[in-house]
Amino acid sequence: MKTLRYFIGPEILWLLAFICVRYLGKYNISMQGRYNDTIENMAYLVPLFLVITCMSIYGIAIAPKEFLLIRIIFVSIIGSHSVFSVCAESHTAGGPGAGMIYLVGICFTIVCLVIASIVKLFFFVLK
Repeated sequence: MKTLRYFIGPEILWLLAFICVRYLGKYNISMQGRYNDTIENMAYLVPLFLVITCMSIYGIAIAPKEFLLIRIIFVSIIGSHSVFSVCAESHTAGGPGAGMIYLVGICFTIVCLVIASIVKLFFFVLK
């Protein structure tokens, strides 16, 4: 049971997001780009949702809190690279729109991480 608590972390969340985006991408390619608009909106929704979810791990009692903020930052940058590269590949229209999904997704993830880190450090100082 003690080793099971180390599975609670941001790595699992980003892995689940990667798997979901991979399946959506395969489905989008087979449907001739029916979900291109959804993939474009993922550049804003996925980082916002996942960074908030990763920061909520602090509220879980059995989750290891040592170096959790550093883990969240590194895993979010690597995970967002993986997720948005799959999003850019699965966009069927190609062109500049597909590349901007990747760039906007990475930049928005970094902005969300900076804001979440400032909020976390501010509340950590107050406690």
